Amino acid sequence: MPVVFEDAHLQVIHAPGSTDYAVAAFNTRDTRANGSTFFGRPIHEKYGVEFFGFVSRAANWYPAASVAAAAAAIRPLRRKPLIGYGHSQGGYAVLKHARRLDLVGGVASGPQFSIDPAEGLEDSRFTQHFDPALHRDMRIRAEELQGRLVLAYDPCFRPDVAHVAPILALSPAIEPLRLPYMHHRTVQVLSPRAVLMPLWEAILSGGPVAPAARVARQARRQSRQYTLYLSRALLPRRPALAARLLERMELAGLKPDQLRDQGLCWAVPGWRWASPPRRWRSSGGCRRTGRTAWSSRARRRGR
Repeated sequence: MPVVFEDAHLQVIHAPGSTDYAVAAFNTRDTRANGSTFFGRPIHEKYGVEFFGFVSRAANWYPAASVAAAAAAIRPLRRKPLIGYGHSQGGYAVLKHARRLDLVGGVASGPQFSIDPAEGLEDSRFTQHFDPALHRDMRIRAEELQGRLVLAYDPCFRPDVAHVAPILALSPAIEPLRLPYMHHRTVQVLSPRAVLMPLWEAILSGGPVAPAARVARQARRQSRQYTLYLSRALLPRRPALAARLLERMELAGLKPDQLRDQGLCWAVPGWRWASPPRRWRSSGGCRRTGRTAWSSRARRRGR
């Protein structure tokens, strides 16, 4: 699997395969280019899916100039329709660079609209990675979208909704895949064989995405994170039900520090049920995200 492009910000690895399509995959912010690893490599190795693995050298959200240069470099190697796939930083890249890479569509999980603090979004998790030199005009724009795009997200997780709402407002053609109570871990229930590959094939053929979406929602119920986040949401009003859900799952596999990191210190072995801190109660419920319900502050600024 050769490296077919690299610069100061990213590498592209080409992994030929037997499928009727190729996937442009974009990693999350924690992965670093090393000449061999790319987001989706296990899918390539197990199922023979062709990949162009875009791998960042830092948490840089795939600068446009680098992706444009990479697009030119891989053009002679492309023989099949190209579908995008990525989570978080990678989900942003699928949407932002869809037209630049001439994608026929893509699956974007938990994407950001922008990490520019000047946007005034109600989320600052990633703003420390904003670099004015790399991220000029960083927000996703309608004219940059292309193809059939599926957006997986948790409508109950306000930090992600702060990004998803303005993205959905860009185009009615974006198809939301709502996965409540997964927070920023929606990618975990996008299993390759049962969900991702059927989604990619539906994008290519024009078929329905509903069957794959239904499988993803069912798989969510087997997720440890789903049970934890659902229990957290239930705690203020239905603590007994929250307790039963937690007692059914194997908590021994999670260390107390891991539970605390998720705001679930009340689930540490030996906990006592009590009212959650106010910041938990104010985290908001699960709401259907509208296509225009995005930051009022951004609207007031004419964005």
